[in-house]
Amino acid sequence: IMDNLHRKVTVQDLASEACLSVSRFHDLFREMTGVTPHQFLLQIRLDQAVHLLVSTSLAISEVSYRTGFSSQSALTNALRKSKGVTPARLRFGEKVA
Repeated sequence: IMDNLHRKVTVQDLASEACLSVSRFHDLFREMTGVTPHQFLLQIRLDQAVHLLVSTSLAISEVSYRTGFSSQSALTNALRKSKGVTPARLRFGEKVA
């Protein structure tokens, strides 16, 4: 997942890597992690985006691209929904929820 964070990773891709059907992979993944593959991937992307926003001077649009969001606004919406903060506010030192 981390090697392909910048591109669209589907459950089908992950299931194929594990040599499992999509439904079996989904069920096993949720059983082992407590979250769906989609939720897991979103959390990794958000965590990486937060890291890049606070530790680099990359443009927010570049952070969006590097972490697999379709646009800067998609990253902003996901961060606001999940962490209660926008990318710009993170840059200015606001803490994440």
